[in-house]
Amino acid sequence: MSDTERETGHDNDTEQHEHECSCCSCSANENIFCECDEDENEEKAVFAGEIKFLSASAVIFVLLLITEEFYSDSVNGILLGLAFIVLYLVCGLPVLRSALRAISKLDIFNEFTLMGAATLSAVAIGEMSEAVGVMLFYRLGEAFQERASSGSRRSIKALLATKPLSARVIKDGALIVVDPKEIVKGDIIQVLPGEMIPIDGIIRSGASDIDSSSMTGESIPVHVIQGDPVHGGTLALDGLLTIEAAGPFEDSTISRMLEMVQNAAARKSPTERFITRFAKWYTPAVFAIASMVAFIPPLTGHGELREWFYRGLVILVISCPCALVISIPLGYFGGIGSASKRGILVKGANVFDALGKVKTAIFDKTGTLTYG
Repeated sequence: MSDTERETGHDNDTEQHEHECSCCSCSANENIFCECDEDENEEKAVFAGEIKFLSASAVIFVLLLITEEFYSDSVNGILLGLAFIVLYLVCGLPVLRSALRAISKLDIFNEFTLMGAATLSAVAIGEMSEAVGVMLFYRLGEAFQERASSGSRRSIKALLATKPLSARVIKDGALIVVDPKEIVKGDIIQVLPGEMIPIDGIIRSGASDIDSSSMTGESIPVHVIQGDPVHGGTLALDGLLTIEAAGPFEDSTISRMLEMVQNAAARKSPTERFITRFAKWYTPAVFAIASMVAFIPPLTGHGELREWFYRGLVILVISCPCALVISIPLGYFGGIGSASKRGILVKGANVFDALGKVKTAIFDKTGTLTYG
């Protein structure tokens, strides 16, 4: 069994805790390396903790609402207001901190500043219960969004889970263990039974059954002998192989696959690009419209400031762009993760838009077809 290493990171901008780890998979020869974005059990514990916190906060919130509605005459109004403010700060402090950091970087128009401005303004006009309710629902939505996106990240990382940690190179009659990235064209590589082939090449001696299911989807092992080509990322099952490298590691099949899937999220679809451009104008427009609704009618004598200010806050809350900006990229990201979990490699989110227009599919050998 190989050892496990862990790294823990913290995303300050979104107040989301993401725990990244890299772990060596169980391998008889300990030459296979596994990377995961998060430990699944730890992630579930974090999510469960957040849900418990929000559930407890919701219970307290409901009790305060009942007290405000039915027992306000027998309860000190100042104490009740302080209880709402404390609950608001407990639930909303991460969002408020993110808003302050964004403002310090001159990033004024974003979901954090919008939610902070709306809820703080609600507190300022005495609508504490409104502020707490908005913050609770926002935190709940963020928790489920993080749960969904981290599940997709795990699916993608599972596809990238195994890659060669080391390679045995024969030089001047001696066997040297090196990083696969140090291999150059013409190097002679030794692969033991049960090990992953680290690089594309030609078999110079030996024979073995090769498990290429992770690369091609072929479920039946293929028998290879001297002179046959092999691909990095496949598994030598039962024979010792000596392989001449066809090129450096970065040109190998497994390296190109890793790079393709890792960069898939960066290849945005036309819809994502449009939403990104739209959001830059949408949020400032929401602030402008809410300000006009809040101040123009009372300034022109068409109502009280408190009434119209409250209506402006409603516009801020219901127009929060986070659902619009997040939902579309998250949908594509979830699709990439789901496809990766099923062994389907996707070059980018733009592929999904094109895939919907496909009428005919052509399959080259070799692979296993299911149904369709």
